[in-house]
Amino acid sequence: MTLEETERILQVLRINYPMSYKSMTQEDTQAYLKLWQVSFKDYNYLTVANAVNQIIQSDTREFAPNVAQVKTRISKTAIGKTKEAGEAWEIVLRNAKCDPHTSKVNYDKLPRNIQKALGGSYLLRDIAWSNKKDLQYYRDRFLQAYKEICEEEVQLLNSGQISLEMYKQHDQLPAPPKNEEGMKMLGDLMKG
Repeated sequence: MTLEETERILQVLRINYPMSYKSMTQEDTQAYLKLWQVSFKDYNYLTVANAVNQIIQSDTREFAPNVAQVKTRISKTAIGKTKEAGEAWEIVLRNAKCDPHTSKVNYDKLPRNIQKALGGSYLLRDIAWSNKKDLQYYRDRFLQAYKEICEEEVQLLNSGQISLEMYKQHDQLPAPPKNEEGMKMLGDLMKG
């Protein structure tokens, strides 16, 4: 968010929570603005504005939310948009193929958090070949890993180590190809 956008957010908070800002000096106001601007510099204005609006609409407390409360609301909203574990597993099943090459191609197209939970393209092949008992094992293992990865990403989001955009990309976009893998594939092609 820009400085001007941060000022707009804080103006909305001042209007809705006048008691929170009643005794603020000009110096306090500048420090408060700087705190919010630094805390939300990597966030989209609409994302923060929506979170603040949700808090205003649902919170009955008389005091303005702090940075942590707004970030928590943003992460709850983001989590709500993250693929459910069952939906992620269905994506895995749709992409599981017996052919190793097709499995690799399909794996490379999966969202990053699903790739990470699988641990490698070979699992798509193994899942395709598995019997009912093995499939249940792979499912349980994937669901646990996916849940842990999503929880870890939420913690990174809340701590500011990754931006909201990065968080969303992990659920939507595939990981960029690694140079080592590209070189290995090129080497394999050259061998024949």
